[in-house]
Amino acid sequence: MNVFEIIAKLRVWGVAGIRDFVTKRICWWRLARKLERIAKLDADATPVRGITLIGDFKTGSSNTKTNRDFAHALKDAGIPFQTFSVDRACTVPESEYADILTPESEFRLHKYTHVIEMFRSPLPRHLVKNRARIAFWEGEHGMFDVWPFLRGDDALIAMSDFNYEYFKRAAPGVPVHKILYPLRRIDVAVPPADEVRRRFGLVPDDFVVFFNFDFGSYKRKNVLATVRAFAQAFRDEPRAKLVFKVKEASTHAAQLAEVRATASALGVADRLVVITEFLPHALLYGLTAACDVYVSLHKGEGFGIGMAEAMLFGKPVVATDWSANTEFCVPGASCPVPYKLVPVQADEYFTAMKEWAEADVDAAAKALRALHDDPACRAKIGAAGKAFIEEHFSNANFKKTVDAFLGSCLTNRNNV
Repeated sequence: MNVFEIIAKLRVWGVAGIRDFVTKRICWWRLARKLERIAKLDADATPVRGITLIGDFKTGSSNTKTNRDFAHALKDAGIPFQTFSVDRACTVPESEYADILTPESEFRLHKYTHVIEMFRSPLPRHLVKNRARIAFWEGEHGMFDVWPFLRGDDALIAMSDFNYEYFKRAAPGVPVHKILYPLRRIDVAVPPADEVRRRFGLVPDDFVVFFNFDFGSYKRKNVLATVRAFAQAFRDEPRAKLVFKVKEASTHAAQLAEVRATASALGVADRLVVITEFLPHALLYGLTAACDVYVSLHKGEGFGIGMAEAMLFGKPVVATDWSANTEFCVPGASCPVPYKLVPVQADEYFTAMKEWAEADVDAAAKALRALHDDPACRAKIGAAGKAFIEEHFSNANFKKTVDAFLGSCLTNRNNV
């Protein structure tokens, strides 16, 4: 990195951002050296069929959750695996990862035949064969422009048909494998719905529309469209409530103010509930279970875990009919919202994506109102969604896709 690049990054990231970048680089350099030392311990070993997972496991990001869910799913499926954590911080309870992390004294880099990473990792490329990387992308353009190192991968893993088709089309020289998303069943005690509602100021007769999002993805999540659809559907319905469970509100005060101002201008500010506190896993599940409808008018999704979990609880989902969530948000089992593709603006996201979806707010409002007015229809769609999720993301189907992946040979280009 030359002096001009450093100055440019200072302008964008600030001193704190540069410091964090340098700290991470130093940390990853140390981890790379550690992995090189570990590799020497069993350099002549013959790997057995199984998976080594390398990535973050101890923080609250969506990718880190995927790593944890993947490890738990491998454990449930009886597929041999080990993990190597590259976390610099720990922000989730130890109970989330304690039973899936391999003690460092037991970790051997050449123990299993295949290595899987999530996006970037400090593992030097020359150390292993049969290496693949999980990637998520919300659109149909631009991932390899934003993350050019992905073009040089030995293989990519997609967890939706939407991503699978895009990766194959955009990087024809890179093998792409589909592994079913490791959607975990509800394995914690979920508090009763009436208890959860009381905690957040909701009463039994309230019709609760719920959305769970991170302010770091504010534009992509299309939050204001959700507010507009709710207001259009329920302007004269005092018992309808819009509940947002948000992350990173403290660092996105302007966006939170915009949400509140929009709700106020549309006359629904008194029925908007914004939850900014950290919620333990069980309580977040409880909040999902206590709602009547889950809504996501996103412009693009890498997967859409909030929607999938709502469907697991038998809740009807109203969602944009585009991007990775079309893996499970299918007609009859959800309420897909029509859309039009629009250009991505420079202040919204990576412009290399070129275009993404703008959901039809009128159609979304009509779907929300129809679900409110017809409890039988609501129950029917919710039940169909739950059945679809449980069948599609079954342990047997997950294991089938992993077995197919383990049957492949992903020869490292640097080792041939």
